[in-house]
Amino acid sequence: MTELRNRQSWTGVPPQPLISLESPYQETRDVDIASITGVGSSALGSAALAWDISVALEKPVLAIVPGYGFADVVMRLVRLRSA
Repeated sequence: MTELRNRQSWTGVPPQPLISLESPYQETRDVDIASITGVGSSALGSAALAWDISVALEKPVLAIVPGYGFADVVMRLVRLRSA
């Protein structure tokens, strides 16, 4: 884990963000790391992955949930049956 935290020391170059998140919320803009789970992941699974990354790197991590998890499928089925 030391290698991840000290990336600047072994490359000699400060880490640059791959993307920039624009948000009206300051707490979102303050986060340097985001995790994106695959389609079909639950919100709980996305939060768990972000939590593990946060613990490992000792930094806050933003969890992005792409959707189409189990809860989304159930809600779509309910809407289809009621239509």
